[in-house]
Amino acid sequence: MPPDADDDLVSDRALADAIIRDAFRRDADRVVAVVAEVIERLKAKRGYSAQELEAAARALLDELSAGPTGVVDKRLRRFEGGR
Repeated sequence: MPPDADDDLVSDRALADAIIRDAFRRDADRVVAVVAEVIERLKAKRGYSAQELEAAARALLDELSAGPTGVVDKRLRRFEGGR
């Protein structure tokens, strides 16, 4: 791997983080909906357990913001079989 590849990866990750955080700030419900879609695909195609995916989703959404927990909880309840 070229020496500057690590720098590029760090820059790419920082840009992705900034875009995700900005989108979450603007429309948290949409970001949560996209995370929910990805979780469903991973559950169906990759064989991850619902518990693993829920834990990862909660960690991601907690990291993004301590803000709209009601939105997060409502969406995640869907994966637990509730409404």
